[in-house]
Amino acid sequence: MDMRIHMRWHLPLGSTATLLLCVVMVFLSLPPAVARGQTPAAADTQTPNLAAKSRKDKLPSELARSVRDAIVDGRYEAASQVGEAVLAKSRITAWRYYPFTNFIAAISNDNDVRFEARLSQWVSADPQAALPTLVRAQYYYDTAWFRRGHRFDNDTLPADLAAFHDNLRRARTDVESAIELDGANPYAYYLKLIILRGLGDFSGEQRFLEQAIAKFPAYYPLYDEGLAMREPRWGGTVQAMRQFVDRYAGQTEPYSPLKVLYVSLYRRILIANSIECSVFFSDRSNATDCVRTLMKQQAGPDLEHEVVAALQIYDHADHYEFGLVVKDILLDMLQASGGETYAGAALQLAASAMHSDTQLVENDPGHNDYIIDAVVAQSWSWKGFYDNAISKNREALRDIDKSEFPDEAARDLATSTIYLQMLDPLSYQSRFDDVVAYSRAALDLGNQVDWEHYICYAYYEKREYKAALADCTKAVDDDSGNMLARYWRGLVYQELGNMDAALNDFTAVADSENSYRASAAITVSWIYDTKKEFTEAIDSLNKYTYLYDEKSVRKDDVAVAYNNRCYAYMQIGELQKALDDCTQSLKYGSIPDAFEKQQELVKRLGLSRG
Repeated sequence: MDMRIHMRWHLPLGSTATLLLCVVMVFLSLPPAVARGQTPAAADTQTPNLAAKSRKDKLPSELARSVRDAIVDGRYEAASQVGEAVLAKSRITAWRYYPFTNFIAAISNDNDVRFEARLSQWVSADPQAALPTLVRAQYYYDTAWFRRGHRFDNDTLPADLAAFHDNLRRARTDVESAIELDGANPYAYYLKLIILRGLGDFSGEQRFLEQAIAKFPAYYPLYDEGLAMREPRWGGTVQAMRQFVDRYAGQTEPYSPLKVLYVSLYRRILIANSIECSVFFSDRSNATDCVRTLMKQQAGPDLEHEVVAALQIYDHADHYEFGLVVKDILLDMLQASGGETYAGAALQLAASAMHSDTQLVENDPGHNDYIIDAVVAQSWSWKGFYDNAISKNREALRDIDKSEFPDEAARDLATSTIYLQMLDPLSYQSRFDDVVAYSRAALDLGNQVDWEHYICYAYYEKREYKAALADCTKAVDDDSGNMLARYWRGLVYQELGNMDAALNDFTAVADSENSYRASAAITVSWIYDTKKEFTEAIDSLNKYTYLYDEKSVRKDDVAVAYNNRCYAYMQIGELQKALDDCTQSLKYGSIPDAFEKQQELVKRLGLSRG
């Protein structure tokens, strides 16, 4: 028999990282409360009391969805009207260009050739308008990364790398056209910068960065991209990053938004050191020692002082916007393997500056900035303490109720973000009714359709396959690039006995760069085997070469791939190839079935030679 792996996969919100919340501060003295221990929270099984949308104004994501629908339907004038209205409302604030940035990010339906064709028709319908061309540039950029994934070049298929560069070149052509048509949109300049970085055109990016900053000196994302392009992984150096930040933030007013670049710099140094120390990740102690050594060399007391000073901006800035930019920085740091102590220290510094408490059980609850609650909750979730994560997320919701927001749309978006953050810990606790409830509430508040797969996943786990199929299909219809929705729909089709439909979904996932692709590819071969189409099973296993690359997939996946191909070769009489594959399988995992087939093949080959 062959073997099909179907483990109970859960859907992580980010890559696994460990956070030591009870940090010993490594570079600054903090109040005694920092070192207090954390008491595990009791299991929280209360029925959720979920917020409902009461506002009339639409979020940028909701407006984006209406534009996407209009594009698909060929209603290009309507799409332009909505987009131009969003542009008219957009302003450069301390750290963002809102609402346009959020709006354009939610329009694209990645890697959808039909959507691309409609976009091109929209561009042709109004060739003098910048907006359609800019939206298509965003589509090409998003599709480039969809096709490539985020693995290193050596771990990415050549065809996917070629598609990546082809889409980026198209994106560059479009964004340059959009800027020629309308040079007043700062986001277009930012988009061109990140496209150039993806293409590896660092000299071109630097020249354009200077032009962009001269035109939009108050647009923070330009500076943060200038910092990113100087990271070692993009060919830069820590010294170059430091010089860039000193140049643009060093001489500004004490509470200038650009001072946050120092916090971002600290993040990028930590991440760079984590990557450099990745050779030690099999030995956690050595990895931590490696990061510590590099941080002492590269992030000394002068930078630490700048980080502390930058965080004091909180009392002189819009708390909501400050929280959004700091949240992204902290979450990035908490995922830097080997840098847990430094990330924990930065979190505590941010909490102190934001007059908040990171403790699980606070002495004086109800005064935190909800962003700190959210970051602490996510850190508990990544550590696997799901009761603690749920407890801190509930505290975030209580603090949202007491906080001031620019408008009710911002409050709804904050609430929906916490609801979504609860889905992982609830899933791991098999609380699937709550997963459905929180998912639907989040979608109602914020229309973040890229999370819809959680609903079909929960129904699948509840074995309510008809309900799962309806929600999986809706998720795919709303976002054809949602490979997780297609993966779970494939499992649903399989349970319902529709193997052809399951094969179609699993093939789409196996062809993608999604992290579930190995499981999907193995299932593709298993379906062919059940249909007794053994040549097709072999062809599929040969097609997905990543299945045999230990750097790209788990060793267990490699073992199963060889085992499945061994079985298929046996069925068509290719006994020597089968024996070779079963032998290879046993090098990667102890699959009893592979051992049994190996022994049988040895006997059969021996008889044929005798």
